[in-house]
Amino acid sequence: MFATKKNPCRASQRRVLRESRSGVATIEAAFCLPVIIILMFGTLEICSGYYLKESLEIAAYEGARFGARQNTEPQDVRDYVTQILADRNVTVTDSDITITPATFGNQRVLDPLTVSVSCSATGNSMFVFQILADRTLTGECTYAFETGLPPTDLND
Repeated sequence: MFATKKNPCRASQRRVLRESRSGVATIEAAFCLPVIIILMFGTLEICSGYYLKESLEIAAYEGARFGARQNTEPQDVRDYVTQILADRNVTVTDSDITITPATFGNQRVLDPLTVSVSCSATGNSMFVFQILADRTLTGECTYAFETGLPPTDLND
């Protein structure tokens, strides 16, 4: 009843079963591999989008923090933000960076300074799938001026 040396019939049946399953793993891999590759590249593309969004947020924050200091001008903030994004391999133009207020001449201490940075995901995506194609991502930060005219008295 059991496969032993005395019962060659069972051993030959096992050999036939083993030979008939020899290509099953190859066929399963052929079906699963394209799905796994698409999932892998899709995950990398989405992570690239998150990296781009986070880069814009960091650049906006650092630009607002830099602009809130004494003796800075809006063009200095634009240059600083552009340099931060260039270090992170993100391409933006000066028109993609919005600074409010447009001039820093008569700002009071604690007045808000808002830096907004936006860019198209099309030119900044790293893979061929372009899941984020034709989308514009934006990072924005509002920071208080640290120097300037004295703040207005709320009791007046």
